Amino acid sequence: MSQGWSATDKSVAHKAAARAEAKAEAEVLELFRAYPVKNADDLWRLELQIREWRRERKHAFTLNFERAEDQLAEWLHKAWLSPGDLAALSDTRRERIRAKTGYRK
Repeated sequence: MSQGWSATDKSVAHKAAARAEAKAEAEVLELFRAYPVKNADDLWRLELQIREWRRERKHAFTLNFERAEDQLAEWLHKAWLSPGDLAALSDTRRERIRAKTGYRK
């Protein structure tokens, strides 16, 4: 169920999810590049860290319109989105997301 999402809001949310996923992928690649590997033990620790990063993000970007406002607020909180990414949403929806983001700070 789409919880009263207009076609425009759905389109904006889908585009925002794609942007958030791209930003999260760039973030994890930067973390990987910065990880110091000097010996085999460091490499094994990196492997475990990569698994954790993957587990955290595995289903994070599957948009579920029953909880999409929470998802968008979380991505804003994690800086995977900027407020401008949601500018085309309806004012009411944008305000609800902004309120949820405020609770997370």
